[in-house]
Amino acid sequence: MSKRFFSAESAHGSSSSYGFSNDTVVYAFGSKKDRDNYVDKSKNISCRKIIFSEVTKMAANVSLTMNNNGGRPKPFSCEYWGIVNCGFEDFPEGCICRVEVCVCDGDYGFIERLYK
Repeated sequence: MSKRFFSAESAHGSSSSYGFSNDTVVYAFGSKKDRDNYVDKSKNISCRKIIFSEVTKMAANVSLTMNNNGGRPKPFSCEYWGIVNCGFEDFPEGCICRVEVCVCDGDYGFIERLYK
């Protein structure tokens, strides 16, 4: 696995709003240049560069409908952190995809595990 670079932002952020703290999306990039270019040009004021040690903290969103921290892999289960392309959004240039909780390597859109 090659080195990845990450950015985080609120899914509801905009040029005038930071959005919400519980809807953070973490994107993985193949190069530092692509990540920096995306963050610099983003119109989302909540968009920022993050380091690898912040990835799972930022990607773990609290579920308001279930009132729990449903955005993390459950201990002693088959869930894990992975890089996924769900196919529902257009990713910025150089972006590999999003970091999400995965259940199976064969899941639709699965690219690779975050930790190998």
